[in-house]
Amino acid sequence: SEFKAQAESDLAAAEPALRAAEEALNLLDKNSLTELKSLGSPPAPVLKVTAAVSYMLAPQGTNLKKLDVSWNAAKKMMGSPEQFLQTLINFDKDNLWVEAKDNWVRKYTGPPDKPDEEFNYDFMATKSKAAAGLCAWVVNICIYHDIFLDVEPKRVKLAEAEKKLKDADDKLVGVRKKVQDLNDKCAALQQQLSEATDEKNRLVEKAESTAKRLNLAERLVNGLKDEGVRWTQGVADLKDQLSRLVGDVLVTASFIAYIGPFNMDYRKRMITESWIPDVMARGIPASEQIVPVKMLVDEARIAVWNSEGLPADALSVENGCIITTCSRWPLIVDPQLQ
Repeated sequence: SEFKAQAESDLAAAEPALRAAEEALNLLDKNSLTELKSLGSPPAPVLKVTAAVSYMLAPQGTNLKKLDVSWNAAKKMMGSPEQFLQTLINFDKDNLWVEAKDNWVRKYTGPPDKPDEEFNYDFMATKSKAAAGLCAWVVNICIYHDIFLDVEPKRVKLAEAEKKLKDADDKLVGVRKKVQDLNDKCAALQQQLSEATDEKNRLVEKAESTAKRLNLAERLVNGLKDEGVRWTQGVADLKDQLSRLVGDVLVTASFIAYIGPFNMDYRKRMITESWIPDVMARGIPASEQIVPVKMLVDEARIAVWNSEGLPADALSVENGCIITTCSRWPLIVDPQLQ
């Protein structure tokens, strides 16, 4: 956004000052700091530099009015050149104590719009190389911090705005998910509606087809009313046959199992003089005249056999019935050598 770009642009303006401060520290080394410490009575400008550094490094809460900024205190501050240089490198430039900077350091550097003519690198370089590096570090850190204080509220507002935007985006994602879920449910309901409509149409067609078939059935029944009497008699006959089915099947089964080896005359006598009287004597329901061939095949089947070469005499037909209905290989009389 435009606000974000402006904040980043303002913060970028502080980068040159920050780089200049880092470059100033690059000019400092153990030898230059040791040389600075060895000065017995340094020039007043050098004392201003060390005093400004002392205020810069003072912890927040220090009584700045009583802070010792003498040369002896400065030498103590620079006691270990390596440690002192590392302190400057790791200085928390973003959290510089504003009171120390505005009320004390500015006494030496001058205000931002009217800097002190002697508190700069070029002037201090004529006094001490190490003092010039410290001077440049102080000046550029102050410049950076001034810009930082101007930009930081914008960064805070930007962070808040970005958080609100993220929250809004998260809510939007949630809303879109709900919309998608509703769309999915709607699609599922549409599919169910389509399937229900197809099923309804199928049932309507089936109902129409059933109605047509029912109409045809009614017409057929009406057309066959005259057959009602014959059918009624046929049903009665079937019921009568059913009542005698046990004895008839018993005789027919015996016919299949045992009668094959005998001739026609013996077969007739065995059925009429032995089996049927025995069934009747035992009280088993059976027909008075049992014809096993009629129990086993119909006329159409016999006609097929005859067309395939089976003689039409009764013995051959009986043999055909035995062979096609038995579960094993029967022994039968075959006078025609078929």
